[in-house]
Amino acid sequence: MLESTQTEKSPVGFAFAAVFNFVFMLVLNAHAVWRPWLGGVVTESFADVLWAANLGFTVQIFGNLVLSVTSPRPLRRAMELIFAVAALIGAVVFYRVFPFDLARFGEPVVVTARVLLALGVFGSAVAILVSLVRLLVSAVGGGARPQRPVHP
Repeated sequence: MLESTQTEKSPVGFAFAAVFNFVFMLVLNAHAVWRPWLGGVVTESFADVLWAANLGFTVQIFGNLVLSVTSPRPLRRAMELIFAVAALIGAVVFYRVFPFDLARFGEPVVVTARVLLALGVFGSAVAILVSLVRLLVSAVGGGARPQRPVHP
């Protein structure tokens, strides 16, 4: 399996991600404050999806805090899998509840929003499979990067 050429996040990057997710979770949970500003586009049923959003954010926050302290490759891969599962739960709940009233924008907008949420569900399922394979490869030692020789 080809390993990504991207550099892994630094401990500071993981900590920043945890803080960002915490702040965003606070904003979402304050929906009673900001929802009226949107003129009914976000409905009262938004409260019904908060448990799934909070689950995802909580997983991200604690996972990133752990990774900011220690992040061996197998642990990172395991966390990626857990993050993907939480994302799938959130995407399915948002798709089923659909806490938006987009009718005033026309049927194409409603259909597009539903299709995008369905793609999110599909993408999350694919991410779970990819994360599972990466975790298994990492666990059996195949995920170790070869050391590059140092030339004088």
